[in-house]
Amino acid sequence: MNSTILSASILVRLGADFLQISQTTYSRYENGNLDIPSVVLIKLADFHKVSIDFILGQTDNPERYR
Repeated sequence: MNSTILSASILVRLGADFLQISQTTYSRYENGNLDIPSVVLIKLADFHKVSIDFILGQTDNPERYR
């Protein structure tokens, strides 16, 4: 398995574990096949240390607003 795929697989597993959801659900969120509940968006932003706008593709700037 190439390292990029392996890294992505590990991120999916870690993210799913962090959110206490299945890896399938996490992948569906990432691929846009399932709407992400707001509480999950907040947790994802915390997990990845980025803004919710960045997760939603509304900005190229990952910086969080404080």
